[in-house]
Amino acid sequence: MSYYIQDPHRLIRFSGLILILCWVILVSYWYDDFYQNFLNLRSVFWVLSLGYYGLLFLAINIIFFPLLLIKSFRPIYLSLNVGAPFVLVLDRVIYEKYMFHINPVMIDLVIADFAGMGLPIIVYLFLSVIALVLGGVLYFLWFLSSRFTSSVVYYWVLGLVFLFSLFYYLVSSWAYEFNRSDVIGQVNRLPFYTEVTDEVIAKKLNAYWPSVFSAESMGESGLSMALGGKFDYPKSDVNCEFQSDKNILLIVVDSWQAFTLDPEVTPNLYKFANERGQIFRNHYSSGSVTVTGLFGLMTGLHGSYYELFRSNNHRSEFYAAIKGTGFVQNILTTNDMSRFSLRSILFDDIDEGYYFNESDSEVVSQYLGKLKIRQQSYSGYFDMIFLSSPHSPYKYPDEFSKFRPLPKIKGGYAVDSDADRAPYYNDYKNSIFYVDDLIGKMLSAISLKDGLENTWIVITGDHAEEFNENELGYWGHGSNFTLWQTQVPFVFYVPGMESGEFFERSTHQDLAPTLMSRALGCSSSFDQYANGYDLFNLPADRDLIFTSYFDKAYLIGDSVYESVAGRRYKIDDLDGLAQPLDVVRLRNLIAEESRFLGMH
Repeated sequence: MSYYIQDPHRLIRFSGLILILCWVILVSYWYDDFYQNFLNLRSVFWVLSLGYYGLLFLAINIIFFPLLLIKSFRPIYLSLNVGAPFVLVLDRVIYEKYMFHINPVMIDLVIADFAGMGLPIIVYLFLSVIALVLGGVLYFLWFLSSRFTSSVVYYWVLGLVFLFSLFYYLVSSWAYEFNRSDVIGQVNRLPFYTEVTDEVIAKKLNAYWPSVFSAESMGESGLSMALGGKFDYPKSDVNCEFQSDKNILLIVVDSWQAFTLDPEVTPNLYKFANERGQIFRNHYSSGSVTVTGLFGLMTGLHGSYYELFRSNNHRSEFYAAIKGTGFVQNILTTNDMSRFSLRSILFDDIDEGYYFNESDSEVVSQYLGKLKIRQQSYSGYFDMIFLSSPHSPYKYPDEFSKFRPLPKIKGGYAVDSDADRAPYYNDYKNSIFYVDDLIGKMLSAISLKDGLENTWIVITGDHAEEFNENELGYWGHGSNFTLWQTQVPFVFYVPGMESGEFFERSTHQDLAPTLMSRALGCSSSFDQYANGYDLFNLPADRDLIFTSYFDKAYLIGDSVYESVAGRRYKIDDLDGLAQPLDVVRLRNLIAEESRFLGMH
């Protein structure tokens, strides 16, 4: 055996046979759908996805190929190849049970507590049998690799990989560009998948072959087909009463760190919040980036549902309730929200009420103009204002340069991660100071028109912004889930309610169910359409889920457990040691996250 392990040619042939075995296992993820929908675009996508995984498998082998040049390391190369089908089989079992793929948190959960995954001992015995069978198959393939001294089969495999991966690249790019749910609605099933897109290629395909690569997106009706009927949202019809005697104003500030809500940086808002509003002092966004922050705010769902919504053109029940109760919708932003399908997901059929402006001052001027021409009753409006001045590079007129010194070069921390944070933080605070002035103008205008008598006002951020508070070279957002990137201000004004402060842990997912039950007259139970709670009736002890573009994290107690990167740390200290994972609380979070996945 040791002789054969030292034969690099046989190891290469063996790796080719292992790739074929991995393809067989991957087919099991989608065979049922392929069999039922044979010879349509989805079935083509499934087959071509084998090219993506083949290319991934080859890339890993190429990276470790130098091990073959060192005899003592060849067993390591062999182990890496042999491990691939075992990982896939384990992922297949976990996905069948939870509809989640393997990640570091899941692995830790299984190791820490057999019962933590909710699997009985017999399942682990079954896995052991599968492992033995798989071991036998691998031994047979190892034996087979000695019979094929020619590399013809291996070259055929290489040819299929490159051919399939090329067409997969083309189809995937087109599907993401034109929001084809019949294709991208499948990716939730695929393990270890990374989005493959190319806008230029997609548009060329549509231009040259419009009949094949159509620019028409799939409607919401494709949802149940694309996911095999497993996405169960909402779990029942949401019933709301027609109530147009009030208004809702939602002001979202880009990249707004919670610690800037003070009398020095935000004097107007601080005064309003303390005298008339409710301040939530321990509030977190649903993610550390705009996409998942706005998604959680407008849907009441964890950001991990975002891809399901995006790939299937699904809509928020919160916004459906706003439309159904007769509100006139106006969305005013400095962001066209076309990227990541945010506009289509969050604001269905909003074309006539959507206004894209070049600057925050234009957004506010437009809103103030609308206030002047509205009916005297001033009721029946849902307005969302999105202000982006505090997003890097931080923007504000010179007269708002209150905090000094300022950096000599904006964004200079990009080339010096250990730079003095004070000048950059001053630059950022000036942009917040400017936005506070704009918010003050809107609040004053509403008050003068007596709109405060029937206007519910929410003022918050989409995510926070870090300035190396962790002292590990992190700036901006989207790179971790500490409070410097996730904790945002949250001010809520409810007509007739006395001002106050709340210190229970709250999150963006709480806004939709709160407004739906209190302002829109929706009587349905929260758990039928959201993951959040009523902001004025929060649980004392609560865990959260954060998402970003590439990762997801569980906040349990004061410890963060990243799902993809696998890092564990304190919510207030990226270098802090996380507590041992509480598998019971993690299991509860996973169950909450799976609420609308129609588990079987």
